[in-house]
Amino acid sequence: MSLIPDPASFRDPAGRIFTKNKRIFRLISDRGAHNYQLVRDTNFIQKMAGLGKIIETLEVDPVIIDDPALHPNYVVEHPFLPFISYPYEWCFPMLKKAALLHLDLQSQALEGNLMFSDASAYNIQFKGPRPTFIDSLSIQPYQEGQIWEGHRQFCEQFLNPLLLRSLLGVTHNSWYRGNLEGIPSDELCKMLPWYKKLSRNLFLHVALPSRLNNLAKNEKADSLSSLNHNLPKETLTKIFKQLYSWISNLKPLASSNSTWGNYDFIHCYESEEIIKKQNFITHFIQKTKPNTVWDLGCNTGEYSELALGAGASQVIGFDFDQSALEKSFERAEKNNLNFLPLFFDGANPSPEQGWNCQERKSLMNRKNADAVLALAFEHHLAIGRNIPLDQFIDWLVNLAPCGVVEFIPKEDPNLKLMLRLRKDIFDDYNEESFRNILEKKCRIVSSQTISKSKRMLYWFERL
Repeated sequence: MSLIPDPASFRDPAGRIFTKNKRIFRLISDRGAHNYQLVRDTNFIQKMAGLGKIIETLEVDPVIIDDPALHPNYVVEHPFLPFISYPYEWCFPMLKKAALLHLDLQSQALEGNLMFSDASAYNIQFKGPRPTFIDSLSIQPYQEGQIWEGHRQFCEQFLNPLLLRSLLGVTHNSWYRGNLEGIPSDELCKMLPWYKKLSRNLFLHVALPSRLNNLAKNEKADSLSSLNHNLPKETLTKIFKQLYSWISNLKPLASSNSTWGNYDFIHCYESEEIIKKQNFITHFIQKTKPNTVWDLGCNTGEYSELALGAGASQVIGFDFDQSALEKSFERAEKNNLNFLPLFFDGANPSPEQGWNCQERKSLMNRKNADAVLALAFEHHLAIGRNIPLDQFIDWLVNLAPCGVVEFIPKEDPNLKLMLRLRKDIFDDYNEESFRNILEKKCRIVSSQTISKSKRMLYWFERL
């Protein structure tokens, strides 16, 4: 199999990422070779990799690249990451943790006379709840007096999205997905009341950069000339530490529209019904032995954790409720779970985006599930978003070769609540229709009624 270029790494002339048989290679060009040598010899990357802060980097013989069109000076190999997520899929504490990792690495790099050339949030990936930095070529030797060239990018891709939620209670996900470079300071400034801009941190990192950017647009270059050189190293260190302290104390503004943040307390199952459901899922995981499970509508991560305890190696959870996602992430951190909860709208999942519609892959093009859980999920699409049952099942079955799906009948209290304020136009929404459609696509291995309202669990295998 030949090398496949990664569609997101084309912007860096110093080197590009290629894949081959699930092996990840970074090919370093003439342009990047000198800086690579200098940084490599400091042992900074190896040290941070040992702490889990930077992805492991192994230099390999360039002869491994047998493509005559490529002539790299160096080739390094990185571990294969089974799932790539994007900042617009992260909840507030994930974006915050990624921002703090970047600042921590900046500070430690500067102590060793190194500097990051940019501050892209896409250079960080999560292994469960743990962020790791993946772009080793963006680490370069520090030049005395240089400014932080990545400051604007850090603000737009990390700081401003966090402030949007912390100060205004607005989640960053949809805006970030619509503008892949993050949230511009100009636009955030327009939303902030004037008195908030008087705080020192907001003035220095939001209001002032916005003003300077407007000056640059108006070609008043002289007003910016003093910022282009001679920034003392001690000042850079203070900037990183002050930002770290500020962001560490940011919290999401309490939201009153969370539906499932208290799922552990508001679900409609009785204790014996919960045990039935847990036993069904546990048996499914133990028998199928999936490596990666996708948990659709993961809520606070209860069944994701159950799947991991039953033998799954990794769970990627998906939910649209920010409070639930934050509690899922807290669960993953607290219990050290290989569980990655991501923001997800089932009727509008992440699409192909970026340059040539290939730079950021759609969710469907990143699917890697061996099994899928869709517990108390299908009615949110079928009833909440008017998705026909046959289309929902086609989509679900395409995600993984096997799974468990829960059907919620109209008699269920939660579904009655959904239908209370709208006309019931769902004539074919019933358990018999659901089962018949499922049987056309799958073999039903097992099914069980788990509640008084006739909720049903189906264990299916794709035909």
